[in-house]
Amino acid sequence: MAECQPDRAELYDLYRLAIEEYRFNVKLSWDRTRFFLGLNAVLVTAASALMRFIDGPAILLVAIPIIGVVVCVLAIRTARNGHSYYRRSIYKKTLIEHHLGLTNQLTACGFSGATLSITSTPNQADSQEILNNTEDWLGRRIRILSNTGLVILLHRLLGLAYLLAFATGLYLACTQ
Repeated sequence: MAECQPDRAELYDLYRLAIEEYRFNVKLSWDRTRFFLGLNAVLVTAASALMRFIDGPAILLVAIPIIGVVVCVLAIRTARNGHSYYRRSIYKKTLIEHHLGLTNQLTACGFSGATLSITSTPNQADSQEILNNTEDWLGRRIRILSNTGLVILLHRLLGLAYLLAFATGLYLACTQ
């Protein structure tokens, strides 16, 4: 089966689209992160208001933490999926850069990272790893100190706080 190679003009068009896809994935992930952080802020505020102003049954204090745990689980799954989409767009961008010769080192510059490829983050600069070990690169764990890792950690901590609030609300409901 013959391989069809697009010409340089087609590759540059694809490259432009790949960059747009990368930017879209970054923005989409950030928009989703803001949504879930805002929703958690609303839930924490609502729970605080209920604890201060409601003298009724404590069972009401159990509902919000359950919703909060669900929101945290959804936020973590969304962050992981968004990071997966982000990595796939980085792979596609890097593949096109490779075919355009943009990942070749510019030896006259004297810097090991001197290429014409777009490498906004350290992960993007490792084009050889991305191209030669694609499955491993796409499937590797999210680093805890990356932005996505910190967002996931924050939602895990919020989820634990919701579980503690749930247990406390359940205890109060049972002792009334």
